[in-house]
Amino acid sequence: NGRAQGIIASPPYETWSAARYLMVEGKTSPPPLRTLTEPWGKMGLTLRQYKQVHLSNILLGVALDFTMIMLGTGGFAMLEHPSATTYRISAPSIWRLPYTQIIANSPAGRFVHFRQRIHGQISEKPTTLLTVRLQTLSRYIHRPQCYIEQQTKKVLGGLTEQGTWET
Repeated sequence: NGRAQGIIASPPYETWSAARYLMVEGKTSPPPLRTLTEPWGKMGLTLRQYKQVHLSNILLGVALDFTMIMLGTGGFAMLEHPSATTYRISAPSIWRLPYTQIIANSPAGRFVHFRQRIHGQISEKPTTLLTVRLQTLSRYIHRPQCYIEQQTKKVLGGLTEQGTWET
């Protein structure tokens, strides 16, 4: 009804994560659930994996629907997700989907790419925002917000000492 002025969304990314393509101790960590040619979920998933992908697809769909509504009604929108990987070009990304491309290529749409390290994150964590009617956001996002000591960059991936996946 035109009552919403804008949305900010960050759909879950664990099923999209390029970290699923990393090799740790001779095995992938955890296994990929999507591919470039099967972005909505690989064939042959277990029931648990299918449920995880299905829920992620629903939540991404809602975020994209609301973004499209804002595009049509004059509101603003911002979607956040990890950037498409450059080290594993075959890894899927929501930024390669036709829906996000249509929004980004509209007159009001725009991709904003940045690394979270400039805002205090312990790793580079390349991130992309899909924005609608937020053209000046980029200059604030790219301005470092905190002092970062010159230290070795931490790469998020692999197992922690506790045996959980580090992301």
